Parts: sequence; C-alpha cells; structure tokens
Amino acid sequence: MILGERAVPIRGVFRVQDTGARPPATRVDSADALSTALDAEDKGELKKAAVAYREVLQRALIPGNSDGDKVALSLLGLERVWAELGMRDSIIPVAQRVVQLRPTDPVARSIQLRALVSIGRDDEARIAFTSWRRAAGNDGAPFREYARLLLQQGRAQAADSVLGEAGRLLGAGGALSGEVAQLHVALGRWHAAANRCA
Repeated sequence: MILGERAVPIRGVFRVQDTGARPPATRVDSADALSTALDAEDKGELKKAAVAYREVLQRALIPGNSDGDKVALSLLGLERVWAELGMRDSIIPVAQRVVQLRPTDPVARSIQLRALVSIGRDDEARIAFTSWRRAAGNDGAPFREYARLLLQQGRAQAADSVLGEAGRLLGAGGALSGEVAQLHVALGRWHAAANRCA
C-alpha cells in the first residue's frame, strides 16, 4: 500500500482507496543547486549555471529560511556568469530585489554599486551609494567601496569627494586610511600619501 491510500473492506475483501494525500515531492536542496551551479560554471555552461544560481538565491531568500551565505554565493556567481555572457546589467534588478529584502546586505549593496559604476549609470550609482550609506549607519563600507570603484575608473576627484564626505560624517579615524592613501597617490599628493602610510 502507498502512502495516501487506505484499505477499505468490501464484502470481506480489502480494496485500496485513494485518500488524495501524497508524500511530499522530493526537492533538490539548495546545496545541490549550488553544486550544480558551481559545476556548470567550471565547465563553461554559463546559462545553466545562471539558472542554478537563481534557484539557490530564490531558496535562500525564503522568509524564515534566509541564508546570508547562500545569498552572497549565488549573487557573486550570477555576477560572474552574467559578466562573462556580456550581460553585466542583468545583475542590477536581482541585487536591487535582494536589497529590498535585506537592506544592510553588504554583498548585494556592493554588487549593485559595482554594476552601476561599471556600466556608467552614474546617477543611479550615486543613489545606490546614498541608500547604502543610510542603511549602514556608521559603517564605512559604502564609502570604501564607492571610492575604490571610482578610483578604478580613474575618477580620483570624485573619489576624493566621497572620502571627504566620509571624513565629515564618520570622523577622520583610520577606517578609510588605505583608501585615502590610494587617493593621495592617484592625485599626486606624495607627501600626504607617505604620511598616511607612516
């Protein structure tokens, strides 16, 4: 007899009657989906990897079952495979959705900002940075990431503005000293850079 069926006597003979109950469908857990994604990515099967990473992310974001590590791994995986497929901007709405559900998630915030800066959507990048800054409170991560991205783009003056804002809002502590030293080098302020490193 199968689960969901019961024996019903008919004239001394038992007949099996379906009760409608079914055993739970076996679902591949998110660890298996993550393995599938990583394996597909290693083999260069990027579209298959993207589908599997999306599955991992969807499961990791289920309310009450949220798994920050799997959110981070799946977002980073999606960022990689979509960049290789020439679809870098595809990560933006996914990262924005994660940010809506997890406003302080540093990986989602960083990916969102990185994608916007890399494709030249400067106004949206500034809005994303401001939103992250508000959500992060006194954490220097938004300033650090935005300044680093701007420096990589050769936009030292814009990075200077971001780090100046960080100094005003967070104080002149050493939390961003590495970024400030890089900025001094990029702007040719050799004496200031040497003092920062000393």
